[in-house]
Amino acid sequence: MDLQQYKDQPFVLLQALQQQVLGEKVQSSPVGTETWPGITAKVGDHDLVVAQREVQEIIDLPSYTRVPRSAPWLLGIANVRGELLPIISLKTLITDAPPSLDQSSRVLVLNDGKIPAGFVVDRVEGLRRFYTSEQQQDSLNEAPERLSSFLMGAFAKDDRRWWVLSLRRLVRDPSFQLAA
Repeated sequence: MDLQQYKDQPFVLLQALQQQVLGEKVQSSPVGTETWPGITAKVGDHDLVVAQREVQEIIDLPSYTRVPRSAPWLLGIANVRGELLPIISLKTLITDAPPSLDQSSRVLVLNDGKIPAGFVVDRVEGLRRFYTSEQQQDSLNEAPERLSSFLMGAFAKDDRRWWVLSLRRLVRDPSFQLAA
């Protein structure tokens, strides 16, 4: 499948990637309007949505052990049900601001068989379905600079802009691989 044909259509590109990588079909409502499911979260001033298929689970912030001389966004390593899970502050990674950890902080555990990672968000707002009519064309031109290479597009819903963040794209980025 040639994805270049969708470079100016982020929602269609996202659907094509989703189908190619995950084998997932976009669901349709009874009237034929295509929808896309995502986990919505707040990170600093940013409203983010992550593809439902990229999130294995959402957990409370576990206790973790700091890794000496690691990147400031790598909070540490946690033992989650016998598996070691790197705990990453998404806020620090994308804004350089220190994490604001409190009762509402949650960890989005990446659904990837190769790279274990847990991303701390300020709060999870829930599962939402976005419609193609809510897609914002040319939105990546206005994306926050540190986020732009990890984004798949944006949606406008409830008077807010939801940036579509790809955690899989983020963990494969060379700068992410240099956590130590």
